Amino acid sequence: MGPYCTDWLGEYGCMALAVARPQTTQQVSAVLAACHRAGVPVVPQGGNTGLVGGGVPVAAGAEVLLSLDRMTGVRSFDEDAGVLTVEAGAVLQRVDEMLRSDHGRCMPVDLGAKGSCTVGGIIATAAGGVHAVRWGSLHSSLVGVEAVLADGTVVDGLSSARKRNVGYHWPHLMLGSEGTLGVVTAAALRVPPAPEARVVAMLGFADWDGLRRTVRRALGSRGLAETVSAAEYLDAASVDVAVTWGGQRDPLDERYPYTLLLEAAGASQAYCSERMEEVAQGALAAGEAITGAVSASTAQARQMWGLREGVTEALSKRGRAVKLDVSLPLERMAGPQGAVAAARGRLRDQLDPAWLSPGPRGASTLEEGCVAGGWGCDGTDVGGVLACGYGHVGDGNLHLNVSVPSACAADGRPVGAEGDTLRRPPASSSAAAPPPPLAEAAAAARDASVPFVPEWVAREAGMRGSVSAEHGVGMSKLGYAGLSRGSGEEALMRRLKAALDPTNTLLPGRVLAARGR
Repeated sequence: MGPYCTDWLGEYGCMALAVARPQTTQQVSAVLAACHRAGVPVVPQGGNTGLVGGGVPVAAGAEVLLSLDRMTGVRSFDEDAGVLTVEAGAVLQRVDEMLRSDHGRCMPVDLGAKGSCTVGGIIATAAGGVHAVRWGSLHSSLVGVEAVLADGTVVDGLSSARKRNVGYHWPHLMLGSEGTLGVVTAAALRVPPAPEARVVAMLGFADWDGLRRTVRRALGSRGLAETVSAAEYLDAASVDVAVTWGGQRDPLDERYPYTLLLEAAGASQAYCSERMEEVAQGALAAGEAITGAVSASTAQARQMWGLREGVTEALSKRGRAVKLDVSLPLERMAGPQGAVAAARGRLRDQLDPAWLSPGPRGASTLEEGCVAGGWGCDGTDVGGVLACGYGHVGDGNLHLNVSVPSACAADGRPVGAEGDTLRRPPASSSAAAPPPPLAEAAAAARDASVPFVPEWVAREAGMRGSVSAEHGVGMSKLGYAGLSRGSGEEALMRRLKAALDPTNTLLPGRVLAARGR
């Protein structure tokens, strides 16, 4: 029972009353009907890769965990419509591999957790991922769903017709509902042809404005145009974490304040290469980028992607992390006026100086220094609270992480995540305060970041941004999700919840806070 009852970050969870692992929709219906009659809350779960504590029990011995990990079948593929019907427990990567090998198609969503996350899970959170700049989030691909309501009622909306206007398109209510309105057991998804060619580039930038100008050009008709497949960024702190803790290799010769990853994909390798070279050379000629590299092989492309996709796991190896997933206009993601700089300034103001350390050699400003602390002058990790930013610049989705290391050797070498103390910087540091216990440091980092960052996003971006982009609300964002809800939205959500789940059987206390809270 244990593996099902703790979330991926180890921050939420407790023992469930029971774990149910149905294999059919009828069995899901039976479980929900029984729990509904008995007044027992139910927690649906996919691959348990969520980052907001929404898929694990939080009331000890009182909630039934409903895992869909046995419902992994592919029900059908409509060749003419390009629509796949697949069960909710199917793992994203396996479905994608099957589509590529058997049908020349691909899943429109690609995530770092693709080896573990499930189709039902990405529907529950309305995931976007790295290819949203090309194919959109799942809002653009969902054709229909089969779902079981809280009382066990099965609702079949698994049409593969791409145009079906016969009333309310209720399947989209399930997108982003996180399982609070019903349990998705299968979905019909529009799956695009898999591009045969792919070219990846990495560019290093000294300032955020230069990166912004390059992104605008890359996404335009004179840039990558219809070939654009991804536009991702990492700051220097993210790159350092991926290299030091994740074992990744940086394709660029030196560290730069900002690294941009672009991908072009299409039918012709020559055409994709031509478009990418034009974008890269244009950025260098305009003085926007300092350096760059364009992949000349599949291995090089994988190496570039490895750096970007390795950040999340590397952060977990470094220690604990406060994970903030927000949407912002591009100009407010990073740079001197961006969310990352604001978070670093907040940490510098709120935390004991002994918990922080100088940035890399040559860093002279908070922006260039890439950290509020955590790196020695030779670039080695010497502990300390670290703020880093990375994410999807193509659609304005920033992943801002505040990392607290579990342990670090006195000479700056990482020693793994087993320790329980945040080691102080080397003796050369002028800080005199003793190192805090990990739990104390993690709590202080969270208190400094939340609700500061969500409130900053709401204040600076308004309805041009969101305090949650693609991770959902779950438990961790209950206190501030309302900052990004428009007038009347929360009241409407509560009416929908009351109509579909009047007894509050599904995920009570998640997504919508209890009244009076």
